[in-house]
Amino acid sequence: MMKTSHMRDQEVLSRQYKDSSNLDIRKNFHKKYSTNPTSFTDWILSKIKFINGCRVLEVGCGTGSLWQNYPQLTDTFAELVLTDISKGMIDIAKETYVARKNIQIQAMDVLDMPFEDHSFDIIVANSMLYHVNDVDSALEIIHRILRDGGVFYATTFGKDGQISYINHAMFEMGLSDSKEIGEISFSLENGFDLLRKHFSVVKEETYDAHLEVSEPLDLVEYIFSMSSMSHVARSNRDKMNAYFESKKDSQGILNIPVMSGMFISTKDCSLRS
Repeated sequence: MMKTSHMRDQEVLSRQYKDSSNLDIRKNFHKKYSTNPTSFTDWILSKIKFINGCRVLEVGCGTGSLWQNYPQLTDTFAELVLTDISKGMIDIAKETYVARKNIQIQAMDVLDMPFEDHSFDIIVANSMLYHVNDVDSALEIIHRILRDGGVFYATTFGKDGQISYINHAMFEMGLSDSKEIGEISFSLENGFDLLRKHFSVVKEETYDAHLEVSEPLDLVEYIFSMSSMSHVARSNRDKMNAYFESKKDSQGILNIPVMSGMFISTKDCSLRS
């Protein structure tokens, strides 16, 4: 079974994200095989309504790569604060942005953020809330530190995308004992209801893409990079590669669905001037 509980296990996550290697594998995989010419990063930033002089916070920023290729954008911010629980990730981000005076980088847990009330115009959580054990408490904190009229942008995935494809494959290979996917703390299926407890207006945007994979070994490495698959032994690598080779279509392609999107949540939008 895909152990989605590992996605929230801090010991597992500390190993998975001690550096950027696993994250890089997944980013490069999607970049190589996605059918959408607009990258997920570009899509995310296209959905955010920035204003000059805004204060922006990203929680669970990883290496800060979301902003790396957009200095002209971040130069318009009064401040960009990047936080992540992983010191290894934060160290990389600090090296990347060492010369950027309006970018502040701190190792910090989303459940223990000391920022004052109404501190930020925009908060971003990019594919990270499903790693949080207490999502409700995290959203309460995020709501508190957003200014009135501020907007929270949270990306995540749905169960019917690549994780369903992967879990079904692992079951067929005898490497999973169930076709069912365990509970995900923040997904496209439950995210709206979780956010509506805290935000007056929530809307959902969908990222339209699927993956056309020509090299199954890349998919195998992607699977090994997943925290929910961290229990799978690497000795199964050849077996997995052979299985996916056998599943190619007549064009030599594995067609894998992607189910990703973003929730856009506004705090007290009636107070917006």
